[in-house]
Amino acid sequence: MSGQDELFSKPAQYCFDTSSLIQLREYYPEDLFPDINQEIRSRIVSGEIVICDLVLEELKDHEKIMHKAIVADLPKSRRATLAEHIVETQRIVQTYYDQLKKSHAIKADPLVIACALGTKTIVVTEEKNSNPSKIPHICDVEVPAIKLT
Repeated sequence: MSGQDELFSKPAQYCFDTSSLIQLREYYPEDLFPDINQEIRSRIVSGEIVICDLVLEELKDHEKIMHKAIVADLPKSRRATLAEHIVETQRIVQTYYDQLKKSHAIKADPLVIACALGTKTIVVTEEKNSNPSKIPHICDVEVPAIKLT
């Protein structure tokens, strides 16, 4: 960790997928569930939540207001980049996506898993375990995962 804003950060515990952030907004609107939203925000600010840059890009397309708030609150050391996790991301793509011929359709998923492995955090995703290229299936083998909803 580096930088003054990182001095009092808590250890990272969770690595969020885009699906969980979008579901948070849909299932727990901030005006109806302020406590839940404040708890997530405080965990982002404290550094307990890691969010990948590709997740932020996806979020920007779907939830612009949430994207702006997260970018403002997320400590720099908790914004994971593809460059930081490129080797592990590539291994995940080769292992789980290439054989299914799904490499062309992937976005943030392999990076989320690679980031969770690298930071020793738990993946938070709302994806269903419907096929071998989905986060829950890969997490069954690689890293712990939970749902927010």
